[in-house]
Amino acid sequence: MNPDDSIEQISTVYIPSRNVEGYATSPVLEPRTGHRAFTLDTRHHYMLIPVTGYLARSEGQFSGVAVISYDPTSGKLGLKAILEHENVLRTLYIGDVIYTVASQNPPGMPMVKAFDAETLKLINQYAAVSS
Repeated sequence: MNPDDSIEQISTVYIPSRNVEGYATSPVLEPRTGHRAFTLDTRHHYMLIPVTGYLARSEGQFSGVAVISYDPTSGKLGLKAILEHENVLRTLYIGDVIYTVASQNPPGMPMVKAFDAETLKLINQYAAVSS
């Protein structure tokens, strides 16, 4: 028996949404150079995946974290939001706060952003301090 025969696709998420022309990539999904690390928030039923992409008809490029909701019973997935943060590489959460961490940004740009896990609104941002 082929191992792939036992795998069943339950749900699909499109980033950006299915009816918007564009594309997205993620270091999580890059097979050769990607770090393959994403954050799973079991309390809020979120997967947090860093993404960058392009929207063909509107703003152009975007960068941030795709907040993908999941139903633990059915396995259904949905794109809840994209938390905007340029050059984001990692995410984490503590309690009801989601933190996004950028790999590097120009001076004065935020290295860490904090978002409310319930509303997904920006709470605060922190820039690197030069020494």
